[in-house]
Amino acid sequence: MALTPSKFNKYTDALSKGTVNWSSDTFKIALFNATPVVADDTYTVITGRISEVANGNGYTTAGATVGSTGATNSTGTESFAGSAVTFTSVTGDMGAFRYAVLYDSTTGTLIEWVDYGSSITLHGANSDQFVATFASNVIGTLV
Repeated sequence: MALTPSKFNKYTDALSKGTVNWSSDTFKIALFNATPVVADDTYTVITGRISEVANGNGYTTAGATVGSTGATNSTGTESFAGSAVTFTSVTGDMGAFRYAVLYDSTTGTLIEWVDYGSSITLHGANSDQFVATFASNVIGTLV
């Protein structure tokens, strides 16, 4: 099932001002069960407004790090890349969550989120996994 990410409004502004650096900053995916809003601008703002998945059972507050991030340019199109992130439930249940939020943990800038359509709970007894992937490892493009 192909999912379309929703971009946070302030991301484009942060990118144009050099606040977000895909080559040196650390990026994370955090899980939520309440709807983000496009006007949210930082991780601190979003976690002050809606609850993140509880710490424990395989989930760490502030989410998991996206590996292999970077930016490339081809004929005027900038592409931002990152590897998949895997969440594995251990012992107890992880969740429920419905939204995966990508953000720059170096600056706190929110980038985009994906709505999975319904709440997901990972069961620790089964060691359930949730893998957040990007098509061809491309997180987004800027033309």
